[in-house]
Amino acid sequence: MQATNHSGRVPAGLVRWSKIAFDLVFPRNCPLCNRTLNEHDEGCICPTCLAAFKRIEPPMCRWCGRPVQGAISDEFVCSQCAGKKLHFDRALSAVLADARMLDVIHRFKYQRELYFGQHMAQLLVECAAKHVDWTRIDGILPVPLHPRKQRHREFNQAHVLTEALGRRFATPAIDGNLRRVVDTPSQTFLGAEERQKNLRDAFRARRPEEFEGKTLVLVDDVYTTGATSNACARELKKAGAVKVLVLTLARAT
Repeated sequence: MQATNHSGRVPAGLVRWSKIAFDLVFPRNCPLCNRTLNEHDEGCICPTCLAAFKRIEPPMCRWCGRPVQGAISDEFVCSQCAGKKLHFDRALSAVLADARMLDVIHRFKYQRELYFGQHMAQLLVECAAKHVDWTRIDGILPVPLHPRKQRHREFNQAHVLTEALGRRFATPAIDGNLRRVVDTPSQTFLGAEERQKNLRDAFRARRPEEFEGKTLVLVDDVYTTGATSNACARELKKAGAVKVLVLTLARAT
């Protein structure tokens, strides 16, 4: 029979297993470049890799937030938005959806490397603090997953980002009202027009009165063509929302 430890010291075996469990949740090496993290590094991504994410700064399209090069000081609408019927009032993204950022998002969503969530949220919070007047925002909500997809994945990445923004800017989350009622096929390989058709009538407000007269922030992980954001904003405006601002972590160009 093993003797009981009365010395007040933590048994060596427990320390060893605690370290293993901690390393599974918070890697000691940066999962992007394998650099050893030091005690001053916050989160799991090293400062060098964090700095390498390409933040989106002006000049950008006043509607979809698409960045452009050049010395442009006046507001402008890009060629992708000109002539389109957009239901949201503005879209903003924190970083470019380059290969490294898309790898982070994919590993977070599909491989359950949830430690990336802290950095994803912080990047979006930084963007939102710069470009959004939160005193004018009445509520914040994620782009919803279809219930079948959410059961399979077990969480909604947009909900994680929404919670972080809500806490940081003391803004009420309106979750569960906007529902995805059509389980649409993957849009990964669809063009802009096909995406719009794919999302027709895919979203529905359960309690429209909760959105009436409000200025809302809609949150998602990636802005590609804007079809998903536009379909959600259409339903929110139909329910009576006054303005819809879209915030996404990353943006394709």
